[in-house]
Amino acid sequence: MTSTAAPLAIADRALLAALRGWSEEVDARFWNGFEPGWRQLLQSGWNEVRKLDPEEARDQVRREQAAQRHPDWSRIHPSWWLRALKNESPAVQRAVVAHAPPSIRGPLQTGLGLSDDDLRSLGTPLPEALNAALALWAERLVGDWPDRADLPVIVALSQLDLPEITRLIAAVGLAKWTLSGADISASHPHSHARTLHRAVQTAFSALDPQLKTQAELDVAQFGQVERDTLGSIGLITFARLLGAGEPYRVRWALQHLPYSVARLLRTQMTRAKSSVPAVLGWESALLQFVWDQLRDEGRVKDPRGAMP
Repeated sequence: MTSTAAPLAIADRALLAALRGWSEEVDARFWNGFEPGWRQLLQSGWNEVRKLDPEEARDQVRREQAAQRHPDWSRIHPSWWLRALKNESPAVQRAVVAHAPPSIRGPLQTGLGLSDDDLRSLGTPLPEALNAALALWAERLVGDWPDRADLPVIVALSQLDLPEITRLIAAVGLAKWTLSGADISASHPHSHARTLHRAVQTAFSALDPQLKTQAELDVAQFGQVERDTLGSIGLITFARLLGAGEPYRVRWALQHLPYSVARLLRTQMTRAKSSVPAVLGWESALLQFVWDQLRDEGRVKDPRGAMP
């Protein structure tokens, strides 16, 4: 890692805020516990954080703790809740469902196929065992604030509803297909597709040959492209952009999707990861261009301007 790598992670910023909140200066030996590249990033961040008033810094730590202490159930797709419980014993499943927050109790009960009689048959569990089950069943689910300054791809996953996300991903796939040189006129006769196809051709007419080759390589993974594979092509763009995001924030954003889709995106993030600035910049421009087109057609809302 070098000083030109990704900006400080959320946890690193919280660490520095804690240092500032309870210390005027940092002993030089503290930095020696970090790998050199990481140390350089932290020390650079410290030069900014030390300008904060100690109480401001402590407030930042409190806010981060509050954000991550509990997941926001309204921002987690139910498939993640069920995944968290699927390997637990029937007793643990029933105990968690019976004592889960009201907002998720119904979906959990339905997803696990538990009747009201099943929950009543639980009896009275030992308090220690119940507290342990309730504390640990969701330990892999993460919480965070929705109002951070985010990459557009994270805004899309966390601020759009699922049909809009699906629509946007497929449209990005169609745009990528267009940039690979394909003609959609026969296979996609609908007006929305043809309009986007022409708009992408015009906007990216001077596309760098390297990026056109990248589009061709991405599309070639799927052989003969049909309508039902456009989403898969669009996922490559989303995966590549997520790969450049802050890991904790990416995990939080992925929880908004069905777990099966998030898992597929994780796989694509490994395969499609790129550190080439030109590729990442092009993917970001492509996503935002397609988003603008769908917004202008009234097919997807646009919360980007509302983000800090």
